Amino acid sequence: MANRLPQEKIDLIESFYAEGYSQKEIAAKTGVSKSAVYNHTLLRERFDSVSEYREELARRKRFKSALRYENDLAEKRQQNPLYKRVGKLIKTGVRKKQKSQSWLAKRVGVTRQVMSSYARARTLPPNKVFRKICSALELPYKTLDDLL
Repeated sequence: MANRLPQEKIDLIESFYAEGYSQKEIAAKTGVSKSAVYNHTLLRERFDSVSEYREELARRKRFKSALRYENDLAEKRQQNPLYKRVGKLIKTGVRKKQKSQSWLAKRVGVTRQVMSSYARARTLPPNKVFRKICSALELPYKTLDDLL
């Protein structure tokens, strides 16, 4: 699950947007992702919340709920070769070190649930987290792009 932005960052994003900066420029100036900038600018113009947006997106895709839509997307991601490789790397690395995913999660600084999501190929870790995973498992670091 994504971290919530501090109110100061949100205010900064909104002020840069009001001044006419592009999403890319705002992301660079504030140090947040372009999707976070989108969530706090253009998306807010059309929807009251991200969950309202997700519900609308699910309806457009003919799903009965946002949860079903998001589960469907997660299942599709699990079939992606990159997601599979990262998941296998984590599972194999943890097994070889005779450790647990909880141990790895603590070493990397994420929750056990997030690490499980990476290992089950439901989500990809950011490159920064992936670097920490490789370090903790004593594996040579390759960017996620290099794994393809």
